[in-house]
Amino acid sequence: MFERCSGCSSAGCPADPSGCMIEPDVAFIGEALGEEEEKQHKPFVGRSGKLLRQTLSVIGYKLEDVYYNNAIMWRPESNRTPKIDELRECNPRLIHQLEDAKPKLLVTLGDSGTTSILGKGLGITKRRGIYREVLLGGRVVGVLPSIHPAAIFRNPDAYLDLYDDLSKALEIMRGQKPIVQPPYRSYTTIDTSDGFHLLISRLRQVGHASIDLETTSLSPHNGEILSMSFSWERGYAMILDWQRVIKGSNDRLGVLASTLSGIDCTFHNGQFDVLWLRSQGINPRFVFDTMLASYSLDERKGAHGLKRLSIGRYNAPDYDEDLKRLLHNQRTIRGEERASLGSGDTSEDRKSPLILHLSDWEDETSRSAIIQYNGADSDFTERLRGDLSVEMKKDEVTGLHDSILIPAAEHFIRLEESGMLVDKEYLESLGSKWKAEIDQVDSRMHEFPEAEDLNFDSPKQIAYYLYKVLGLRKMRALGDHLTHSDILDEIRMVEGDEEAEEYWRAAPSTIYKDMKTTSTSTYMLYWLSQQHDFPRLMVQHRLLSKKYGTYYSGYKSLMREDGRIGPRFRVHGTRTGRFSSTDPNIHGMPRLNEIKNIFIADAGFILIGADYSQAEIRMLAHKSNDRNLMKLTSESDIHRAISRDLFEVTEEQLDAMDEEQRTFMRRAAKTIAFGIIYGRSDSSLAPQMGVPIGDAEKYRMGFLRAMPEANRWIAQQKIIAFRKHEVVYDHGRKRRFPIILDRGHRGHVE
Repeated sequence: MFERCSGCSSAGCPADPSGCMIEPDVAFIGEALGEEEEKQHKPFVGRSGKLLRQTLSVIGYKLEDVYYNNAIMWRPESNRTPKIDELRECNPRLIHQLEDAKPKLLVTLGDSGTTSILGKGLGITKRRGIYREVLLGGRVVGVLPSIHPAAIFRNPDAYLDLYDDLSKALEIMRGQKPIVQPPYRSYTTIDTSDGFHLLISRLRQVGHASIDLETTSLSPHNGEILSMSFSWERGYAMILDWQRVIKGSNDRLGVLASTLSGIDCTFHNGQFDVLWLRSQGINPRFVFDTMLASYSLDERKGAHGLKRLSIGRYNAPDYDEDLKRLLHNQRTIRGEERASLGSGDTSEDRKSPLILHLSDWEDETSRSAIIQYNGADSDFTERLRGDLSVEMKKDEVTGLHDSILIPAAEHFIRLEESGMLVDKEYLESLGSKWKAEIDQVDSRMHEFPEAEDLNFDSPKQIAYYLYKVLGLRKMRALGDHLTHSDILDEIRMVEGDEEAEEYWRAAPSTIYKDMKTTSTSTYMLYWLSQQHDFPRLMVQHRLLSKKYGTYYSGYKSLMREDGRIGPRFRVHGTRTGRFSSTDPNIHGMPRLNEIKNIFIADAGFILIGADYSQAEIRMLAHKSNDRNLMKLTSESDIHRAISRDLFEVTEEQLDAMDEEQRTFMRRAAKTIAFGIIYGRSDSSLAPQMGVPIGDAEKYRMGFLRAMPEANRWIAQQKIIAFRKHEVVYDHGRKRRFPIILDRGHRGHVE
């Protein structure tokens, strides 16, 4: 065992490396010792090590040729993440041991393992799967970062990333080239009229193309197209210099528009490219989207960027970062600010902002690099089109892509294009009103003793003021964090306070799952407001500040010159198939008419608000064919009808009750029904119902007894998910569970 290294925070290394100690095929570098590793004096002998070895065996590794080490070979208190100084202190020991072992390849696991070899950089989700090389004892050794197996226990969906990275490492050890440069010499630049007509002739001849744009902005309302690349076979691309050939030529623009409307066009994230082309009067025949195809095969969020797919599937270099470095160097030479590399690009396909400028196009070196980059994008998009088409057919999700996702993307392109009209005069009046109310509340809060200089946006200052200065009573708990039982015992204090009661019962349990006793969350402020006026004013301050910042300042910053806001809708934004929206998040807009009235209809039109009535419960009745539930869905108020059966009362008895009783019973029925559909536990349901956990269990079991076919159908779906590791929706969408780790994870899957 290594004695204490110079400057080390530990008393010495209680463990040594393990596995193949001389010229192993691969060395795995983890983070630090866990409890079991500390006991056995070896790295990777706990449950994460077991998961790693199981995965290696499935992939085809020879476990006797594997070596294990850690960034630090001791256990930090409370299993915390090692600090950067601790990684530096332990690094000479690690490097010395690796030099002795002479591994052929390093696989670094997690942030700490990767930092110990490659230095501090982006998080592991950005670095994983990207091959690098380092000098180790005079030898050039390959490094492939991946996520740590321990992370799988927190996020089981990430198992696919670990599996893919380990598979790639094995392929590299078996002789596959770790990096394959795009065939830039096979790409053709089109910057003349003759070249343009050759391009058009080829497009019409082949009848399809994968297309990619390079622009100076995320929005066609304030930017320009620099270039446009086309590919119809692997390893080949034609890049059209838009600035020299198309800009200013209506004739060539018309020819291009006519051509693209007559051929099958593929894009990666077509909502972006097609929106830009439509702003130029081009309406391409949008038939395939490689990002949506990837999403059809893997419903996880954030796994579908073009660069990520190109690196993972084709061993492409990190050419996105290569271009950023070149642009930075050229802009420095030209005397432009470094900050110009980015201005808020939040697209999934960018690791960090990459915004191009017209000045980049005018610089010959930058222009050549952008052209190569643009060509690689369409080349890899074309490769993905062919490969993903085959995989979708095999997985039987082609219909999902063709019949649901592409039409949805087309719809949202039109929605973003047209935008939502803002009532500017009304918005300004709202801003003035909210600002005046904020000032009034702030003034009242500053009048309290010792609150004159209090920063209301500082949770630390607010916590000190509430619990130390005002001396408000904290929720009772055994430790620093509250349990469901603690909360249930205490929130009865808000009974009779309609606003606080409604806020607590509407709260999703995840919000207060790990809430501290000294929390300053809005949920806690409502509880504390029963003791003092200051917390209630703090609630008002937050709600008003949220309105002003999001719906006044935020909406104004997103408003286009035509007085409209065009939210970006993502049809691949969630694992479950719900779409999401950004800039702004329209889904997150409150139901308050005060805010909804910011948007108005064009002259001659009206806005219609529509919603399904108790859709989930009706769907459960339909899918399970539960006779009792189907009978209840025929009534005008399903929740009232369910409450009648749940509490075993007649309609006449319900009518005879006071309003408070009926409201409680209806709310309980609604909470139970939706809770059962979404698999919520009794401890999760109880706070929203305002009852003890035992009562929540009693009501839930009563519902299940009254709806036996629905109960049976729900149980059947859980069994299917466990046995098949996937659930197939009616229209072909899939929710996949590639690994089920343990009983707790199985419950989560169910």
